[in-house]
Amino acid sequence: MAVVSSLTLLTGGAEAFGNLFLALSMASAGSAILSSRALPAWIGWVALAAAAFTLTRIVVTDTPLAALAFVAFFPSLILAVVFRIGAGIALHLSATRSPDDLQARLDGPKRRSANQDAHPSAEEEEQTGNRDDRNKD
Repeated sequence: MAVVSSLTLLTGGAEAFGNLFLALSMASAGSAILSSRALPAWIGWVALAAAAFTLTRIVVTDTPLAALAFVAFFPSLILAVVFRIGAGIALHLSATRSPDDLQARLDGPKRRSANQDAHPSAEEEEQTGNRDDRNKD
């Protein structure tokens, strides 16, 4: 019987240790996403919420508030899955974009490089009507 209770304590400690690193990694990923805007902001907020629910599970275990750990389990699990699927889809979609599109997203809508101002894209030329028709004789 002592072996079973020792193994139960050992697995509980390993679970809490793993959940701590899950919460810390989700919190750091969420804050990095929100500060860099490399992925949509909602993915960063989902990661921060998952981190908060996971930390709640760790902090309230074996306290009078232990019922919160049970209540926080499913939201933390669902938010972690939503974060991973959403980040995967966003990364897949961003891989199909050109590097200039990604840099423009990172720079924000109002900042443009001098090279982009000097050499507008074909779409910008068509929109402004400044495109030279080089095929005319």
